[in-house]
Amino acid sequence: MKVAFDANIKSYLRAYQREFNAAVHGGQHTAELSFRVPIHNMFNQIAHDLNPDVSFDITLEPKNQGRMGRPDWMVQDSVSLGVYGYIEAKGPSAEPFDATPYKNQIARYLSLRHKLIITDGIDFVFCFNETPVVVSIIDKTKMGVAVLPP
Repeated sequence: MKVAFDANIKSYLRAYQREFNAAVHGGQHTAELSFRVPIHNMFNQIAHDLNPDVSFDITLEPKNQGRMGRPDWMVQDSVSLGVYGYIEAKGPSAEPFDATPYKNQIARYLSLRHKLIITDGIDFVFCFNETPVVVSIIDKTKMGVAVLPP
């Protein structure tokens, strides 16, 4: 399982860098959107690897979810339509992810008992309770300015 996970992360990081560099090179850079397709593919692959026999959907850009607004992704059971949680993408940053500006957004999800992951494409903030946990898939200090904007 760890080998598959590591391969998925490496593949994602290569795709993320290609998309980001192409957007910057072409002058069409939109920070948050530069990693949407690669990260969507990674979510699907990891979810399938972790639980290949369970039916689930990872929906990119689902419709408005009431009080929470419109999340970037929704993860739900494809049979019962029960929601496992939501994922919000924020623009990439060379700095460690700071969840403080999203405190109200996190509180809205948690008030409805929904799990939330916020990501800048490198740092993943797991908001499953009142204390968010940040997991980085690579040390941002080693990435250099060629990958992330200042």
